[in-house]
Amino acid sequence: MLNENLETDVSTSCFQDIPSIDLYARYFKSLEDFSAYRMDYHPNKKNTIENTIALIRLNLRDYGEFTKQNAPNWLKKLGVLCKKTGVDKEFAVKNVRQIFKTRCLSNNFDEDMYLRESLIQNIKKGYEEKLIEIIPDNEIEEELFYTPIFNRDMFQKLPPFIKDILSLFPVDRECDAVLIALLTLLSSSFPKIKGVYDSRLYSMNIFAFISAPAAAGKGVICWIEKCAEAIQEEFQLQYNLAFQEYESLDDEAKKSATKPELKKFILPTDTSNAKFTQSLSINKEFGLMLDTEADTLATANASKHGNFSDILRKTFQNEAIRRERKTENEYTSIKAPALSILVTGTPKQINNLVHDVENGLNSRFIHYSYLPKRGWKNVFEESRDLSIIFKSVSIELASMARPYLQNYQPGVDDYILFELTKQQQDRFNEICEKIVSRLEYIYGDDIRGSAYRLGLIFYRICMILATVRQTKNNSLVGKLVCADYDFECAASIIDTLSYHTAKIFTDLKACKKIKGNKQIKELYLEKLPDEFNREDAMQVAGLMSINPKTAENYLTKAIQLSFLTKVKHNHYKKL
Repeated sequence: MLNENLETDVSTSCFQDIPSIDLYARYFKSLEDFSAYRMDYHPNKKNTIENTIALIRLNLRDYGEFTKQNAPNWLKKLGVLCKKTGVDKEFAVKNVRQIFKTRCLSNNFDEDMYLRESLIQNIKKGYEEKLIEIIPDNEIEEELFYTPIFNRDMFQKLPPFIKDILSLFPVDRECDAVLIALLTLLSSSFPKIKGVYDSRLYSMNIFAFISAPAAAGKGVICWIEKCAEAIQEEFQLQYNLAFQEYESLDDEAKKSATKPELKKFILPTDTSNAKFTQSLSINKEFGLMLDTEADTLATANASKHGNFSDILRKTFQNEAIRRERKTENEYTSIKAPALSILVTGTPKQINNLVHDVENGLNSRFIHYSYLPKRGWKNVFEESRDLSIIFKSVSIELASMARPYLQNYQPGVDDYILFELTKQQQDRFNEICEKIVSRLEYIYGDDIRGSAYRLGLIFYRICMILATVRQTKNNSLVGKLVCADYDFECAASIIDTLSYHTAKIFTDLKACKKIKGNKQIKELYLEKLPDEFNREDAMQVAGLMSINPKTAENYLTKAIQLSFLTKVKHNHYKKL
């Protein structure tokens, strides 16, 4: 939100008539990373500075910082965004120019570079783009401000195998869901690739939960499931051949031979603790749990013979699982399980699975949460039969993964070591520090598990992208070093996922008492600095997903109850 004494409607003002540049400078200077905070948009007042700033922040969130290198493309995307939301072209050009003049001055940028007419023309180019539709006023908040999509420029730098699959899905949210599902599948397809993170050897397995209301397009992950089935079919074929060979032995030979057991690449979510552990053991410690209904996993986990949440948590960390039962002196030991999980469901089903933010299982999942577009989808728009395309994709994936799945023996030194370069390690620490600081600023210790595990997930996504790119044509041996473009793609992905993590964390907190039996209002007031202005208060409210008007009511009530005092205009102090 802008300063209270800053005009919000300047649609008729000339360049010099826009409110004091000092006010802009103070606003921007107060936000080190102003794309991280809640954005409020007012569709009934499209041509306002407040809305323009919201759209700039949205562009920063989705397309990264504005630099000399990306300036033309960045401004063009901003023009497209302004057009989508119904902002007048001339208003956008004039006021974006003034806002960036202020932002550049406050950050010691080259002012002239941003004010050149040739550069500003890129905003107009955005208005020339053909759009499928202008977003209706009542859908702007839901469509744009709910959670971010992945950066589309990043898509062009992804490994060809992944990029080609994503090109089959033109709808933003469906395409993002496919990317999450594909990364999860790939994370379980190359168990021989390992990397050292925080002094421990890790596999690349990840857990993913895609959440959206019913009929939101989550069903597109069925195509990724078909790819997984191709690997399962190879396991079935290997088992059939081994079993035929075993059956051909005479009775005496069978006594000394080992009876083949079927590996299940796709492990069912509807299972018991004992059966799940047995399947992991037979699989040589890796596998993929995949289900389009998260409640199936939640119900199985909560059943009398389920209760394997602790096993799931250990598999994420590749920690040993040991199990002993009196019956037949059964003893199972899995030294470094590397299970991947992919589930989809409604937002309510997240709560059914993890219950609350203190459940350690939640912090191990990457979350992608979104709302569907309203209206009917043209089901005949795409005439291609994706089943034919994905039959070819499945064969290609099975061929790529075969050298890393067949005859895999865990616990031996037969693995390929993944590494980041020194420069990438420094950048990795810088990115993770920024994400952790941003999330912990409001939630403190409560979100620490999720925030810190985003670092391990970031590292694993680097592993996945590097592996897929370099195994496309050649099998790997010895060592795998991450390419810079794979690292930057992983960084972009994890930055977007951090917003989704915060959204799910907030949802799990909603309507519940906070630790110490504090309600949202009490926690909000507690998180405010000892002295603050309205901008500070709105930033804190934004990170806590508190509506600005609600936050203002909290402040008013706190003053009435003598928890706060208004020292002067737009300046508050705790008592």
